[in-house]
Amino acid sequence: NMKRDFDLIRNILLQIEDSPSTNLTIGNFIELAPENILAYHIHLIYEAGFIEAYDITCIGNNYPMYQIQWLTNAGHDYLDAICNDNIWKDTKDNLLKIGGSASLEVIKTIASNIALKIIGL
Repeated sequence: NMKRDFDLIRNILLQIEDSPSTNLTIGNFIELAPENILAYHIHLIYEAGFIEAYDITCIGNNYPMYQIQWLTNAGHDYLDAICNDNIWKDTKDNLLKIGGSASLEVIKTIASNIALKIIGL
């Protein structure tokens, strides 16, 4: 059973945002993690509604495969909350207080609250 790697999810999303391509596949992210781990995390990102993608899984694939087009509005919102390196570090420090794991929505909320504190709200 695999654990979610929130750094990997963040790095995949950052790479999608930076890419001019609307035809990204697992091969575009291969420097980030082994293929099976990448496939799992791209599937989680897809399930979360963070990306527009086509399911291109073929018979014989051991895990779901996607052709990624772009980030959805929800994907942009999540990434906007966590893209700043300092906010991300503080968010992860806060996560450790609750055992190091949370939903993506909770992570986004923590990061947003840190950003609001930084700007004095």
